This record gives sequence, C-alpha cells and structure tokens, in this order.
Amino acid sequence: MLLNPTTEIPSCRNLTPFPQVNPFYWKLINRYWNSGKSCNFPLISNGKTIYDPYEKCNLFNTHFASVSTLPDECKSSKLFVYHRSTSAVTGCRTVRRVFCAVKFKPAKCKGFKNLPNCLLKSSSQSLATPLSLLFNFILASEQFPLLWKTASILPFHKKGSHYDVTNYRPIALLPSLSKVFEKLVCKHLYSYLESNNLLNHRNSGFRKNHSTLTSFLKTTHDIYLAHDHNLSLRIVFLDISKAFDRIVHTCLLFKLKQLGIVGSLLNLTTSYLENRSQVVHSNGSNSEICYTNCGVPQGSVLGPLIFLTYINNISDNM
Repeated sequence: MLLNPTTEIPSCRNLTPFPQVNPFYWKLINRYWNSGKSCNFPLISNGKTIYDPYEKCNLFNTHFASVSTLPDECKSSKLFVYHRSTSAVTGCRTVRRVFCAVKFKPAKCKGFKNLPNCLLKSSSQSLATPLSLLFNFILASEQFPLLWKTASILPFHKKGSHYDVTNYRPIALLPSLSKVFEKLVCKHLYSYLESNNLLNHRNSGFRKNHSTLTSFLKTTHDIYLAHDHNLSLRIVFLDISKAFDRIVHTCLLFKLKQLGIVGSLLNLTTSYLENRSQVVHSNGSNSEICYTNCGVPQGSVLGPLIFLTYINNISDNM
C-alpha cells in the first residue's frame, strides 16, 4: 500500500503493546510444534511397512547399534608406536569438588530411573558427601558402574522421508550421576593434558580458550605466509562421518598410553568403554537392549575429550 506524503504517520506511543504471555503457553506451543520430530510415522524396511511401536523401536536400535559396531579385524592397534613415559594419576575427589560438579539445569532431561535433575541440584549440599564416597569407591575399584553404561536413545528426524530409518539420528540420554562423575574425571584429565602440553596446538576443538575463530586465524596466517614466500598452498577439508560412533577402543586406549595415561585411570577408562548398551524409546514403547563395541557415548562429558585424544596426531608429519 502506498502512503500519501501528506498522510500523518501514527506515533508509536499510540500503539497498543503486546500483552504479556505466560511462558507456559510457549512451552505448550513448542511441544506441539516439535511433536512431528518424533517418529509418529510408519517405517519401511526391506519392502515391509512397520506400524507397531515396539517393532519400530527395535528397528531403530538395530540401525543405531550397527553404526557403533565393528568387526574384530578392524580393532588392531599395531599401527601405533608407544613413545610416552609420563603418567597421570587420579586424585581423591573432595566433597567440595563434588558439590561444585552437581550443577544441573532443571529444564534438562531426567537421569537414571527418572530421577529429576532439579532434585539433584536442590539436594547437592546433602548429596556431596555420599557422592564423594561413591566416586572414590569407583576410582579405587577401577570399574565404571554397569547401570551407568546404558543410554536411552530417542530417534530424531533430520531430513528426507519419515518412513526411512536412516533419516533419523539418535539423541542419547545418559544418567545424571554418570555425568557428574565424568565431569570430575574430565577436569582432571584435561588439566593433565594441558599442563604437560600433550594436546596438538593445531586442534582448536573442545578446548578452553579455543574456538572456530582461533582455527580461522591459524589458517589465514598460513595462507598469508605462503603467499609472502611465493609458496604453493593446498587445503584439504575432511568431513568425518559418524566420528564419535566409529572410534576403535583398542586404538584409543593405545593412544591414551602414548599420552601417559596408565594405571588406574586407564583401567577405569577401559571399563567406561566396555559393555556399553542402548535402549530406544519412542511413542511410549521400548526396544530390546543392544550392545556396542566401538565409539564413545553421545552426550557424555568425557566423549569430546576422548575424541580429541583420538585424533591428536591427525596432523603429524605435515
């Protein structure tokens, strides 16, 4: 619509302000809007249409577990050479550290046995002492609790047809207490790696005081440096598919040994990776338990740091 130049434009002061809406209203709208993200559609597998929620959950679980399963011949670590002699030892987890680690956002998902995170957060002062005793026992026994190794998987549609199981990605929900313990171990492990300058300086992922900006500045500096010296420059971009899901445990543990992570911490990491399982939940139904033999758990606290050590030497001899 065209306005006449002589037409007086109404003042913003005369406009009626938007009424304040209860935040609970937007939660309902968001829940309704995202309801289509879950698998409310039948799935097609091998020419068969599957409607039953239980069968769909098992189909999802079989597909997601196959990504994190490797044959035995792919688990060799003979290509790596041990060259470190330093060692990292885990210290005693104090009550104060446990109290600081129990910081959950109440809006996040529930933990093991539907234990609300808001309950853990509000009771953190009372739970700090028993949790410190539990965590010290885990460190002394060098065995990660079996109940903490089961991930609850929610299938989330990402693209393409809703009827194809490969068009969904897994959202893993892990026990809350497991994340608290991982946070303590991760802080200790990261401090050891940084203080001994064991992390590749070219890698800016999952590190403090690093970001995509630092990686961009390094790349730009190399480009300008090559241009100033009349050197040819080649840039290779790698998109690693299923990076966290395809980590070979034997190779990962060998690389941790290279970085000096031995003894009780290495044994605890081995227990952390072994016998991991997952269960898919969808439309009020649960699948059977599936076990995986490679990769690190999605959504975990230790996962990014473990992946960082796994690719630590990716740029060697460059």
